[in-house]
Amino acid sequence: MPTLSGCTVIRNGVVLKYPLEASLQTYLPICDEVVIAYDPTSTDATEQLVKGLAARYRSIRLVPSAWDLENRRGGSEIAVQSNVALEACRMDWTLYVQADEAIHEQDHAAIRQILGRHECLGACFERRSFWATLEQEIVEHRVQGLLRLFRTGLAYAVGDAMTCQPVQTARGRIEPSRLRLFNYSRMGQADEVMERSRSLHGFYHPDNAAVAAKLAEEKEPAITAFRVEEHPSAIRERYGKSEEPHGPSRPGVASVTLAVLLGLGEREQFIAFLWQFRGWPGDIVIVDDAAQSDDAQAFAKAAVATLPLSLDRIRIIRHSTGKDFGAARNRAHAEAASRWMLHADLDERWDPAFVRELPAILEHMDRNKIVVCGFPRANFLNGALVNDVPDSQWTEDALASLNAGQQWPPRNQDVQFRLLRREIPWIGPIHERPAAVQGSPDQVRVLQNFWILHDKLLARQRRQDQRYRSLGQTGGMAQDRKT
Repeated sequence: MPTLSGCTVIRNGVVLKYPLEASLQTYLPICDEVVIAYDPTSTDATEQLVKGLAARYRSIRLVPSAWDLENRRGGSEIAVQSNVALEACRMDWTLYVQADEAIHEQDHAAIRQILGRHECLGACFERRSFWATLEQEIVEHRVQGLLRLFRTGLAYAVGDAMTCQPVQTARGRIEPSRLRLFNYSRMGQADEVMERSRSLHGFYHPDNAAVAAKLAEEKEPAITAFRVEEHPSAIRERYGKSEEPHGPSRPGVASVTLAVLLGLGEREQFIAFLWQFRGWPGDIVIVDDAAQSDDAQAFAKAAVATLPLSLDRIRIIRHSTGKDFGAARNRAHAEAASRWMLHADLDERWDPAFVRELPAILEHMDRNKIVVCGFPRANFLNGALVNDVPDSQWTEDALASLNAGQQWPPRNQDVQFRLLRREIPWIGPIHERPAAVQGSPDQVRVLQNFWILHDKLLARQRRQDQRYRSLGQTGGMAQDRKT
C-alpha cells in the first residue's frame, strides 16, 4: 500500500497562537510520518512546543531550519521553508498542510483512494478561511485548485507556498478533487488576529508602512455564515474549549510584579505610562523619590482609575534613587509579591504582543531555567532614531540632519535586561544591570522581536546626562552645549 508523509512549517507558533497540534491531529491518522520544519531561532517557545509534540506523537520528525527575516519578496521565504519540509519527506506521497490549516477526517478515505491511483500525480484542495469564530467564513479568501497532495519529489512549493507546482519532468494526472482545506490564521480576538497578520505580512512587504496599509485593508472583511459542525473535529475541540484570557489577566494572580522608578517631577507622566499595562495581573511596586505618607494614597487612587486593580495591589515606596539606581531597583524586589519582576521606565513604550504573551514567555523561561530576559530598545531624541549615532554627537543640528534613510532595525540594539527572577539582584549605581548577565550568561535570553520604544526630548537627555556624570559616568554627550 502506498505510504504518505505529512509536512508543515512553523515559526513563533506559541506567541502567535497557531493551532499546530489540532492541525496535526487532522492528518496524523493517515500519515506514516509527519515532518515539522521549525525555526530554531524563534523568539518564543516554539522549539519546546515541537519537541514536546514529537515526544507524544512518535510519527513526527523534526527538521530545524532558520528563517531569513530579511526576505520580504512576496512571501517567498514561506515557500523556501516549505520546500525544506517537502524535501525531508521520505514516503511515496506527500501531503503539505500549513500550521494554521486543517483537513477534514471525512476526506481521509478519499485521500487514501487517490494514493492508490497509478495514473495520478497529485490532487487539489479547496481552501476556506475563517474570521474570529468558526461561524464566520471570509468570502474573498475562498480558493480552489491548491496542489497540496502529490507524489514525493515531483512537486515543490511556489510563490508564497499557497500551492505547489509539479517539476518539469513529472508525468501524471492531477485530480481536480474537492478535498477540503480549512484555514484558521484569523481566528481569535481582533488584536490577536492583527498581530498574526502583521507577522505574516512582514514576509511580503518591504517596510512597516506597507504592512500597516495591508493590515488596514483586513480589518473588516466580508463574511458569510458557516456551520460549526462542518469543521474538523480536532479544530472544533480546539476552539470550543474555554481559554484563559489573552495575556496575564486573571485578577489576583501575581505572576509578575511591575516595578517602576518614579523620579522627582515625573508623577504627571505616570498615568499615560501605566495605560499600556492596563489589565495587569500582579502587583505594581512604585519606587517614588517624592512619596509622602499624606499624598501617596491619593496618587495611588489616580493610578487605579486607569486599571482594573484594587489599591491593595499597588505599593508606593519612598526611596530616593540618590546615587544608586541599582539599589532602588533592589528595593522594588524586596517589596514585590511575585517570583518575576518586569522593570519599565516612564519614557518607554512596550510591545503589546509581549505584554499579551507574557504567561507563555514566563513558562518558557521557567522550563529552560532562564532567569533574566533582555529586549532591544529603540532610542529616539526629538523624534530621531539615535541608536547608531554616538552620544557625543547628540546635538540639535545633528538630530535635525538625520533623515528617513535611518536603518531599521538599528545595528546597535541597546539591549535592556528588564524581566528577571526576583532573587536576581541589580548591580551598579548607574547603567545598572542584573547580576546574572555577567555571572550566569547561559541563563540569560534576549527576545529579539519585542522592541522597547524609548522616546525623550534632547533637553531631558542633557539633564539626565549631567546627573550621570555627577555619579561617575565617563564619556557621554558634548559638555559645552547649552542646557
